Amino acid sequence: MYAIIESGGLQFRVERERKLRIPKLEAEVGSLVSLSNVLMVSDGKLTLIGTPYLEGAQVRATLVGHGKHDKVLIYKYKRRKNYRRKRGHRQDYTEIMITEIVSPELTAREAVREKEAETLPKKKTETKKPKRVTTREKKVAKPKAKPAGKKVTKRAASKKAKPTKPKTAPGRKESTRRVMGRLRRKSKKE
Repeated sequence: MYAIIESGGLQFRVERERKLRIPKLEAEVGSLVSLSNVLMVSDGKLTLIGTPYLEGAQVRATLVGHGKHDKVLIYKYKRRKNYRRKRGHRQDYTEIMITEIVSPELTAREAVREKEAETLPKKKTETKKPKRVTTREKKVAKPKAKPAGKKVTKRAASKKAKPTKPKTAPGRKESTRRVMGRLRRKSKKE
């Protein structure tokens, strides 16, 4: 189960038992925090989307600590004007541990679904599928048969005539440059 929340103008995807850094909240370390700006909640089967927020939905978390992100440098520069400004900035954050995602609509719909599942008769859908044979099993099961006759060495195999590719695509004329080059090479060989 996961939810998408909004905090400090940013959106975050949260799950249970996960740590998360959000913009700074005014609260003490170890205190419980509930975030009510929940945009979406999903349990894998059912997804609820708010307009813009879900009513009654909350994400409860424990505040782990406060800190600052890495420094970001801001450098302004204009060429030939002797204008240079260098500033640094470290954004404050609050680290939280998500303990619970609460959605009254989702829990109500789950209860209804469970009741419907109990009333419906159970279907037997146990059809056995044929086992897929992997390529490794094929190799183990059927060893390659060696051809009877002469042994072909690597040198002999390389000396065999290789099929040549057509010089042009079928239905296209050869360019005069290519034709002249071929004729020139033939005359040199003779």
